[in-house]
Amino acid sequence: MQDLYRTKGLMIRNWYEKSGAFALIKNATIYLDEATAPYMCEGLYKLTNIRYLHLDFFNAKKIDDETFIAITKQISRLTTLNKLIISAKEMTKISDTSIAYLCQAIASLPQIVHLTIDLFGCKNLGDHIFKYIEDEFPKMANLRILSLTFGTSATVFKNTKLTDLGFFSLAKCIMNLTKLKSFSIDCQGLSKITDHSMLEFASAISCLKEISHLNLEFEGCGKITDTTIQSVASKLLGLSELTYLTLDFRGCKVSNVGVSSVADVVVKIPKLKNLNLDFKCDKVDSKGKQILNELASKSSQYRIQY
Repeated sequence: MQDLYRTKGLMIRNWYEKSGAFALIKNATIYLDEATAPYMCEGLYKLTNIRYLHLDFFNAKKIDDETFIAITKQISRLTTLNKLIISAKEMTKISDTSIAYLCQAIASLPQIVHLTIDLFGCKNLGDHIFKYIEDEFPKMANLRILSLTFGTSATVFKNTKLTDLGFFSLAKCIMNLTKLKSFSIDCQGLSKITDHSMLEFASAISCLKEISHLNLEFEGCGKITDTTIQSVASKLLGLSELTYLTLDFRGCKVSNVGVSSVADVVVKIPKLKNLNLDFKCDKVDSKGKQILNELASKSSQYRIQY
């Protein structure tokens, strides 16, 4: 049997019926939809030697809390798992309750090192999900790589349920994940996130002393201003292991002041090799663009948009 087992659609049923093969699988990418998800509720726990699991709800927008929770309860039994990817884009029928069970299940996995959760476009999720993350994620002592997506697109819908209140909880969580080597967060289009919580978030980033890869994407968060950018920039100086950095604040209320603060700091980060910046903002004028141009000229590994 191939080490990486990929399956899609109704093939899940055949795979489930051959459940004796489950114990042989160490790496699996499973694509789910409304028809195949019930089989995962029944058979996922039989992956007794799984190391890498990617659950992709590629066509499962109609799956509700009941089915999603049933699947997450199976995840908690995969004690050999060290890398988990949950792709749940635009699952509009799941609520905060689903994420509560998901967080509890993941936190119970003793060997989890790498975690990716993509909740892009899940419009019924609110601030409680951040509280669940705050409560459960610090329990993962071996977690080193974390990637979270909560954003949305203006072409999908405008998210007003994820606010500063929840983001404060997320910041508290990050403060306790001090062993992270890589952290990525995508909050595109969260219109209720403001400088108020982002200042706390910036302080949390400063606690990640071992971080080497950092990706912060807040495109279209229209209430974020230079105040946030200056705070984030000032905290980057303390991240001496940082080698890869992405800052995407396109469409935010950032001006030359914010751009200048970032440009001044990134050249002082000793190990920084790859830099990606996106400051395509209305308030960044020709002077700000000149600052970014000068920064881009310092290295071929600097990719900057404005």
